[in-house]
Amino acid sequence: MGRFSSEEGQRRDLVESLTLWVAAEFIGLLFLPSIVEGFDPSGILRRTWFPWSLVYGIGGIVLLTASSRFMATAGDRAGDADSKRIGKLFAQGLGWLGLVGVLYPLIMFVTTFFALKFGK
Repeated sequence: MGRFSSEEGQRRDLVESLTLWVAAEFIGLLFLPSIVEGFDPSGILRRTWFPWSLVYGIGGIVLLTASSRFMATAGDRAGDADSKRIGKLFAQGLGWLGLVGVLYPLIMFVTTFFALKFGK
């Protein structure tokens, strides 16, 4: 795999993860809390979620973009098969961790919603 295709994949992952994060922000912080009756009427939860969603979202975008780069370069490295496999597993782990950061607003809404509805 050449450098151009790796950078193009990294750019594509950056745009896709940024788009996913903006959609998760809108859905998890604005849309769903406004249609669920009685959910956080004062807005305190949403005001505390927003700064953390910025931190986790931007961090998740960086991790997703870096994981795509690691995955592309893991197969090109010199070394034995175990070293390449560990590199690919590390890249996949970074990708999943980045996805959790990007989807933080949705995760917080769903966990809070179920805790309020079924926690009693």
